[in-house]
Amino acid sequence: MNLGPQFDGNTPVGFDVYRPMLSAFYSSLKAANPNNVVVTGGTAPYGGLTPARGLTYQRMQPLTFWRGLVCLSSGKGKKGKKKRRTSTLTPVPGCSPPHFDVAAHHPINVGAPTRHALNADDASTPDIGRIRRILRASVGSKPIWATEIWWNSNPPGRGVSLKTQARYLEQSFYVLWKQNVSNIFWFEVRDAIQDNRNPIPTCGVFFRDGRPKPSLRAYQFPFVTERVSKTRVRAWGLAPAGGKVVIGTGSGKHFHRLRTLKAGSNRVFYGTLRLRGRARLSARQGSTSSLIWRQG
Repeated sequence: MNLGPQFDGNTPVGFDVYRPMLSAFYSSLKAANPNNVVVTGGTAPYGGLTPARGLTYQRMQPLTFWRGLVCLSSGKGKKGKKKRRTSTLTPVPGCSPPHFDVAAHHPINVGAPTRHALNADDASTPDIGRIRRILRASVGSKPIWATEIWWNSNPPGRGVSLKTQARYLEQSFYVLWKQNVSNIFWFEVRDAIQDNRNPIPTCGVFFRDGRPKPSLRAYQFPFVTERVSKTRVRAWGLAPAGGKVVIGTGSGKHFHRLRTLKAGSNRVFYGTLRLRGRARLSARQGSTSSLIWRQG
């Protein structure tokens, strides 16, 4: 379900429509139980004109929406040392920010999960900081959840390869973790029926008939490395359980241990490895192993 209206002509109004709804919802849920957690509706990653079911409608850019929702206006600031002009955030007189516990955003990417949104008012996977800056300027530090992220796979339809879907899934988890995103919702579990209407019919970690894709293994045991210098890479992952995790090169009988890390109670493990050049790396915990991560 999408919020509407978003615009009155060319004037954005969606945040003014949603603000009292969110505050009323917050008051009602907290009155029922103060421990209830109120999560905002999820904003889309990109704005602009969007075709849907034979019609074209105008979608608000997410940062425009967030600024308006928390009662901020944006202006051009002074140019910095790199001659880039930073925007300023100014409170809107007479506007009261809504109450909520968690900000929700759909950081869906066009391309790899490391690719930034081209427009400064859009926000894809590596752009969570754009939203965080707005929230801090108005309502303080709030948790941000990634409430929808996906890539279609091919097979069975149009999309990236099965290996690429798996790689993008675990890499997006890492990119979001680095930005302090604690909750990530992959959309969806099983492929939908391809009816030429659903734009994301093959984004499941299972095929329509229930067979698992490589992305299921990536979801259950994500493991990523990132080069941080000529001689070191950072290893990160989410183990099946807390405890020791062995990081190494190769696979099967040719697995060579490089380092043992420890996953905490939240199952996250990370550390640095001494490594030059390319390598095929994986993580193991007991008899369970991650997919091979090709460090370029």
